Amino acid sequence: HVTVSGAVRSEADNAPAGAVLHGRDLQALRGVMLDDPLRAVQALPAATSTDDFYSEFAVRGNSFRYVGLAIDGIPSPYLIHSIHAVTDGGSIAMVNSEALGSASLLPGSYPQRIGRRLGAQIDLTTRDGNRDAFHGRAGVSGTSANFIGEGPLGSGRGAWIVSARRSYLDFLLERIDPDGSFGFGFSDALAKVTVDVTPRNQLQVLTVIGRSVFDEEPEDLGPNDEAFATSRAWLSAATWRFTPTSQLSMSQRVYLTGMDYHNVSK
Repeated sequence: HVTVSGAVRSEADNAPAGAVLHGRDLQALRGVMLDDPLRAVQALPAATSTDDFYSEFAVRGNSFRYVGLAIDGIPSPYLIHSIHAVTDGGSIAMVNSEALGSASLLPGSYPQRIGRRLGAQIDLTTRDGNRDAFHGRAGVSGTSANFIGEGPLGSGRGAWIVSARRSYLDFLLERIDPDGSFGFGFSDALAKVTVDVTPRNQLQVLTVIGRSVFDEEPEDLGPNDEAFATSRAWLSAATWRFTPTSQLSMSQRVYLTGMDYHNVSK
């Protein structure tokens, strides 16, 4: 018996100069100190990192403000940990790299389906949970701890995956320098459920939430400097996928996303 299998061509394969990272490549390039899939994308051609402390980067000379960010085909411009109006802070994506199946970069000449950005587009694709048995693992990086669990649904017609992260950089800085005045922390979580309603109909529900906190109280704070700031962002989406034949698939998505922040000056 000879078994031949293949993968559906992604949008990155069709777009000129498009590139995609899968599995081990995504894990290897995400960063040692920070688990950030956007830092892995920075290693692709046409991308140029502008600051080691920020996830944002330039593509073909265009700043990140012109780059579109999508998760599972859903516009997600808010899902980045950052503090507004703080210029010397940092940023990191609100998605655990282990919950992703691929990360694509489309530098240009791609179909403008979402956002209609002038620059490139980044597509992060979450993976389905394991359909065979439950798997759970925990890990630590230089700045955060994470947990990911996945497994099949009870009926055997679907799967689920859950991940959560919590930074401990603020606790480390407090231990190292108890009299220090700087503190930045973040936490986020992702949950996805995939259900095969029928052999041709599939339902996916995705939720991503994140929170960032910045706390700095030096004695020389100016009247307009931020002493305490918080930022929250979220995404909830439902996707219905209909596959009448092996060569045709149609998807319908409904989503809700947003963010809010609160800054307190001296």
